[in-house]
Amino acid sequence: ILLGNRTSDKIAAWHDRVRRLLGGSDPFEATETPAILVVGNAGVAFAQAHAPRIDGFGITASVLGSGIRLYSDCRFVHISNNKIRGCAGTYAGGITVGTDEPAVDIRNDFVTIDHNLILRNGGLGVGGIAMFRGSRNYVIRNNVISGNFGALNGGGISHDGLSDGGLIADNTITFNEVFVDTVFGFGNAGGIYVHGEEVLGASSPGAGSLTIAGNLIQGNIAGQADGGGIYVVAFSYPVVPMGKARIRTQVSAAHTIEQLDRAAKLFAEAAANVS
Repeated sequence: ILLGNRTSDKIAAWHDRVRRLLGGSDPFEATETPAILVVGNAGVAFAQAHAPRIDGFGITASVLGSGIRLYSDCRFVHISNNKIRGCAGTYAGGITVGTDEPAVDIRNDFVTIDHNLILRNGGLGVGGIAMFRGSRNYVIRNNVISGNFGALNGGGISHDGLSDGGLIADNTITFNEVFVDTVFGFGNAGGIYVHGEEVLGASSPGAGSLTIAGNLIQGNIAGQADGGGIYVVAFSYPVVPMGKARIRTQVSAAHTIEQLDRAAKLFAEAAANVS
């Protein structure tokens, strides 16, 4: 799927079709014409018994909408065996699941993204994959996510908002990069970015439970910002007392002594860098 020839009449026809499907609304003015758009509330209820699959495509040259965009109610969608290369997007260049609208549960549960090549994409937000709030129990596994560029936070993968039960495992996440903006605080996490829900004037419910395991994370760049490999936003006030921001980690019997020693060394290095 090559999206290079986006004439104004084709774009207008695309928006007309979206409005017909969604009963007159069009939430895609700033994220128009992805190569593949999935909207689960357009008259079809997705369920595990007949889960939609996006499989075996080559996708390139999207401009604003990402290579693949899952908008809302896209439960059990399976994205696999695709090559997404040279795409751009407002939220993410490669794959966007959900939206950054505040305090909206977009109900994209049980999405699986596996065995894809996500290469050299660029986003005004994230380079490779953006997972927004309401993406409970997602799986991102066995993908190659390499050479992507994000202008905000997350060169490779971003988990933004409350989505419980996520898994990012066994991926190759290499040579991704984020833009450095020390004025506005962007430019964190060349590899993986994890950020909780922001609620104005109230306690944040956080990011939810997320497991990051068995990935090769190498050669990613966060410039002069933080988290070349992984950046996790700490719990801060009012979730915890003022001045007591923290990151909680969970140790299990599956961890080896060598892994625990390496983790302790990395935490010590991080503390030295901020003290």
